[in-house]
Amino acid sequence: MSVEPEQTQPKPKRRRRQILVIILVLGLSLLIGGYWLGRIWLVRSRTLAAFEGMGLHVTQLQVTDVTPWHAEIRELVAGPPGALTIQRISIDYTIERLFHRSVDRISIAGADAGLPLLEALKARPKTTEGTQPAPLPFSTIELANCNVHLGKAGDEIVVPISGTVTHDSGRLQISAKANLNPKPLIVSAVVNGQDIAGSIDCEALDTPVVQKIMRDLNIATPDISGWVGARVAVAMQGGQGSITATLRPQAVTIASEKGDKLNLEKGVITLEQPIGSASQVGVVTINGLNASSSTYDVWMEGISGSVTIQKPWPLVTPPDQRLTIAKLTSGKVKLTNGAITFNGQADGDLIIQETHWQGMGGLISSENAKFSQADSSIAATIKAQDVALHDLLDAFGQGKATGDGRVNATIPLNIRNGRLALGEGSVIATPGGNLQILESKTITNTIAAGDPRFAAGGQYSALREDLPKALSDFEFQVLRADLRNSDNGIRADVHLAGRGRNMKTQPYDLELRISPINQALAIGLGLQQLLEGK
Repeated sequence: MSVEPEQTQPKPKRRRRQILVIILVLGLSLLIGGYWLGRIWLVRSRTLAAFEGMGLHVTQLQVTDVTPWHAEIRELVAGPPGALTIQRISIDYTIERLFHRSVDRISIAGADAGLPLLEALKARPKTTEGTQPAPLPFSTIELANCNVHLGKAGDEIVVPISGTVTHDSGRLQISAKANLNPKPLIVSAVVNGQDIAGSIDCEALDTPVVQKIMRDLNIATPDISGWVGARVAVAMQGGQGSITATLRPQAVTIASEKGDKLNLEKGVITLEQPIGSASQVGVVTINGLNASSSTYDVWMEGISGSVTIQKPWPLVTPPDQRLTIAKLTSGKVKLTNGAITFNGQADGDLIIQETHWQGMGGLISSENAKFSQADSSIAATIKAQDVALHDLLDAFGQGKATGDGRVNATIPLNIRNGRLALGEGSVIATPGGNLQILESKTITNTIAAGDPRFAAGGQYSALREDLPKALSDFEFQVLRADLRNSDNGIRADVHLAGRGRNMKTQPYDLELRISPINQALAIGLGLQQLLEGK
């Protein structure tokens, strides 16, 4: 029995097969590696191009995951220092959309945006007028765990934000929330070309946040503190429309550069401002607003009316703007049912064309008063018609006198640089009233010291003991006070004629100079700090 030898393939043919397999493996590896690297390059280049299109230069990013339908970018840094950092960007797409410079969904998590981002966006080149903007390169953007830094370094407010932006055939729908303290701010809007409909709502908005936003936009804004309920609605069609802002102050304080503070609470303030139209005149409507001063003892309640505003600062309005005020308390002066007709001028002056009030049992009014912003001065002539002497003395008598009767007064008043000056004003009582001076002995000594008729041998020399009794309950036929400026302050030149009411004392015709009366006016008007120059 014979055994045939085993047949084997020639060695050269086996080597060729092995080499071919290796070449195929290497080629496939190169193809897969090239495809993978190509997608990384494509994602990276498209990301860089998108940020460059916004005027932001990317200085750092890592493409950490790429598949045919998904990519992930981490640790992105763009723009100048402090402008924008993003911890993670997740992108869903198709290769076709990616080649056409668009994606399906962009999810952004852990972004921090600061003031330099706004400055970089403002500095980017403007689109040439008439040029169609490029189509938006996404269908959806989602924001989660992101922060916006408002204000300058060292005085920042960090606002957490989240939301979604969807884009479909040129139509944008925006839904976002800023987690402010104590209540979130909700943004909802639909944008379709030049058509816009949207709103911003916050039940209790922290006003310093608004102040920082305005200042970041280089809009001059006074110091503001407190809370306000706010709703801003925008409606536009074909580039024409309006913005309506409704504010409900809960406890808002506005401070001037000089430290004066205005407090607002309750009520509703509504601003309507046209957008895109030739007329840019806005209208402010106020309903039931309360206002007070932290610097002076002044309180206004129930402010209502509509004001047409041509320019907000300085306030410029047409003539005949009108507000009504239910109550005004200034120191010890209490007025009700007030109305003010005014207009604001381009030089910053506010002209009170006419104002009238009920108070002190009569009518208080003024015409053509002027408040000058340039030197913080006030020029007005106050008229009081048929007011009660009792109420007048209660406000300005400092507890030293009381009485009954009716009074008319005309008092030119000027306040400049924290000082009060009076013109040739007068206060005249109707004959037949009565006056009770509580410190009649002291007043008698003051009168006698300046009246030679009380000196030895004078007309009243024997009546030094009678006059205090008369002044304790005095029925007057003449009671007049002329107010003058003197080196010692404001002086009241008083003319008093009559006699004691109950004891039927000797008739008197007296003249008395009381100086200064600045403190009495300051306390009565609630303007101590202003009148004392503080």
